[in-house]
Amino acid sequence: MTNELSSVKNALKILRSFTMEQPKKGVLDISRELNISKSSVHRILQTLASEGFVKKSNDCSKYELGISVIELNSIYLRHLDLYEESYENLMSLSQKTGETCHLAILKDYHIVYLNKVELAPSSNVQSHVGHHNHIHCTGTGKVLLAFSEPEVIQYVLEKGLEKVTEKTITDPAVLLEELAQIRQQGYGIVQGEYKEQMTSIAVPIRNYRGQVIAAINLVGLTSRFTEDRTKYIVQLLREESEAISKKMGHVKE
Repeated sequence: MTNELSSVKNALKILRSFTMEQPKKGVLDISRELNISKSSVHRILQTLASEGFVKKSNDCSKYELGISVIELNSIYLRHLDLYEESYENLMSLSQKTGETCHLAILKDYHIVYLNKVELAPSSNVQSHVGHHNHIHCTGTGKVLLAFSEPEVIQYVLEKGLEKVTEKTITDPAVLLEELAQIRQQGYGIVQGEYKEQMTSIAVPIRNYRGQVIAAINLVGLTSRFTEDRTKYIVQLLREESEAISKKMGHVKE
C-alpha cells in the first residue's frame, strides 16, 4: 500500500510539473526536477499515457498533458456552480438523516460523483469525488439514465447490463419498465443492486431549461430504510432537489 501511495503521489507531482512555460518535458527532465529515478518516471508516464493524462509530443522525445486532463478541467468548470449551489443542501440532507449523500452527473455512459457528504461514515459507503460508477444499478445512475436521450438508453442496453450483485437487473425489458416508473414518480430506489444490503434513493436536478443535469441521492444500510423512513427520505430529497434546481434557474410548473 505504501508503494502504491508513493506512486500516486509521484504521478501527481509529474502532472503538476507541466507549466505554461514548460508544456513539454522528457523523462530525464522530470527525473532531475523532481528527484525521481528515470525508471520510475518512465513507468509512471506510461501509465498516465495509457489513461490519456499525458501523451508523446509530435517529436516523440518528450511528453505533454493529454486530453483526460482537459476533460477533467471541463467537468470542473462546467459544474462549478452546481457544486457550490448544492453543497448546503447536501449537508442538510446528511445532517437530517445521518446517511451519505452524493451529487452525480452523467459522463460517457457512467456516473461521476461531483460531491460526497458523509457525516457519519458507519455505513461503509465506498465512493469518492471523481469516482466513476455504474449507471444501470445505482440510484443516481438510474435517475440520470431515465431522463437521458433515447439513444443513450439504447446504447446502455445494447452494451449489456453487468451483473454486479444477485439483485442487479440484467434484463433490458425489466430495466426499461423501471426507468419509465422513475420518470413518472420522479425518483428512483435501488436496493442491493450495486452493494448488497445497501439502499440508494435518488432524485433529479434540473436546469433553467428543465433538463436533468445531475442527480442527488441518500445511501445507507437497507435495514435503516423502513417503509415510513423511505417516504420521509423521498420527501426530503424532493424538497432539496427542488431548492437546488431553483438555484440553477429552474422554475417549477
